[in-house]
Amino acid sequence: MNPGLSWGRRRLIAILVCACVAAIMMAGAPHVGFAESGSETWGPGWLRKMFVDEDEAAWAVGYMAKVKAKGLVTGYPGGFFKPNSQVSRAELIATAVRLLGGEDDAKSRDGAVLPFIDASYIEAQYPWAVGYLAEALSQGLLPSSSEAFRPYMPATRAWAAEVFVRALGMGSDALAKMDSQLPFADRYSVPYDKVGYVFVANVKGIMKGSGDTFRPNQSLSRAELAAVLVRCDDYLGPSSSNELRGTVSSVGSDGLSLTIRTYDSNWWSKSRREGEAAQGGKVTVSVMPGALILLDKRHADLSDLNSGYTVTVIKTGSYASVVDAHTRKTVGWPGYAEDEDDDGDAGSGSLVEGTIRETELGRYPTIRIRDEDGVSKTYDVADDCEVKRNGYSADLEDLRAGDRVTLRLDSYEVVRITAETEDEADEVVSGEVAGVSSSKNRITLELDTGNTRVITVSSGADITRDGEYAELGDLRVGDEAEVAVRDSKAVRITVGGDSAGSRNGTVTRLRTSSTSRRIYIETGSGSERGYDVSSSVTVDYDGMALQFEDIVEGDEVVLRLVSSKVRKVTIEDRPSSSISGTIQSVTYGDGCYSVKLRKSDGSSATYLAHPDVLVKRGSDSLRMKDLGAGDTATLRIKGGNVAVRITVID
Repeated sequence: MNPGLSWGRRRLIAILVCACVAAIMMAGAPHVGFAESGSETWGPGWLRKMFVDEDEAAWAVGYMAKVKAKGLVTGYPGGFFKPNSQVSRAELIATAVRLLGGEDDAKSRDGAVLPFIDASYIEAQYPWAVGYLAEALSQGLLPSSSEAFRPYMPATRAWAAEVFVRALGMGSDALAKMDSQLPFADRYSVPYDKVGYVFVANVKGIMKGSGDTFRPNQSLSRAELAAVLVRCDDYLGPSSSNELRGTVSSVGSDGLSLTIRTYDSNWWSKSRREGEAAQGGKVTVSVMPGALILLDKRHADLSDLNSGYTVTVIKTGSYASVVDAHTRKTVGWPGYAEDEDDDGDAGSGSLVEGTIRETELGRYPTIRIRDEDGVSKTYDVADDCEVKRNGYSADLEDLRAGDRVTLRLDSYEVVRITAETEDEADEVVSGEVAGVSSSKNRITLELDTGNTRVITVSSGADITRDGEYAELGDLRVGDEAEVAVRDSKAVRITVGGDSAGSRNGTVTRLRTSSTSRRIYIETGSGSERGYDVSSSVTVDYDGMALQFEDIVEGDEVVLRLVSSKVRKVTIEDRPSSSISGTIQSVTYGDGCYSVKLRKSDGSSATYLAHPDVLVKRGSDSLRMKDLGAGDTATLRIKGGNVAVRITVID
């Protein structure tokens, strides 16, 4: 471009060039973007709109621009993107194939024979999709199946999660997570054969839901598709010589050139690892006047970019038409994990110290601590909060009341918890309070054995009642109490809370490790609580003694706690989807196993075993052929007659 032209002329020429490029680009298939509407906003920019209707999904402007520039999803005549329109299953498959660079191979498969029942319908009504579907099958994006494909059906979010997780080569990871607990309020709406895919998509940041829901059966919009495609593309790496990725080195003084230090493009094709990829030399590109400049997903000027920002540059011809920069590294990029270390922005903010009173799991996790002045306060815990206990990585559920903690806050959320356990007590005594003497600093307990014990209370004892800081005089006869004794004195007294008494709820999951057993229940308020389980726990169901591992998700239970541990579990009701009885036979035919079960009422029924059925006896995993007539078992049923879990009861 002639450098002697005025800025106004150069900008006019650039706009005309952009218009020509937009006219050439054809409408493409949609894409699943998993962004939270309302959480990403755009300010007005000086640039012309990429699409005339982009304001209908302002949060996705950057995603729509990038998929258009890369030819994954473009638009409709007249400059429309239709961001809120639904994406069909056939359209989504086409975008996934394009994402993997299989466009040419798909076109060469136009006459392929498809295995679906509705293949003739697809060939007649969706001839353009035949090659894409054949290519998708060859690349493992779809499981080979004779079932109907139904190309016209809207692509649901759960189905899209499976397709894109497969596209990233993470299908085996998903299969290993099929029995995982999803962190969404609507997790029970996720089809059982999609749980692992949704789990991986969420963990990898490809599809994270909106608020506390995933909306698995909701149709994808074109704007959402664009977002998911971009996130997947960030994992896959640069796809052509027209795309550069690296860090900003400098911006030209004329505002029309950008120098970046490029990343080694081979990094993305190697086994992923934390840490920096090798960087190549510096590359200077001319930037088209009127190009789309984005900084942290907002419109910006080229002059807003600083040295060190990560950047993707997409070129149209010899000019950069899209410059997408971020102040922090992007998910899937080299060194992304470094943003979370002690020196990163995530570590900035105030520090709070104290003693844990309570942790609340569930949709909105919180931690309640008491400071040195005896003041208790509750803090929200960030979803990606880093937790360490006694120097080791841990989860929020591993923390205990009484742990000394340091909380690191950022934007009023806890982003890091460092915990240390208190000095071990000589013994822990539990029972019912039979007497309290504030003047003599004594507490009398009636033990479970029927005996009484008088314990002197240390002047600095930590006393809590129902999770609140308390004085010895606040305790009442009849309270269930747990007393930690050191050097013959009570150093900690816990009344109520999680130390003793009964807890009611619905089982959500179990930890069945031989060294650390834990049960999680959903309370009446909808929150999830976890409790340690005693090695001598007893489990009762309808007068029958079971093993701890025989408890199943959905059981309505009453937990009896003593000394902060579950000593007895009473199963009051089992979900209708769980059926117990005696196995009469196990047979194999037509590619699957079936189990004939005689139920407690004397009737018999036959159930199909899902291909990925989980079979357990206690903590041991079994195979279907290990089952035999006479075994007593509980079957977890989905879809009417399909067993997805079989638990053998000894």
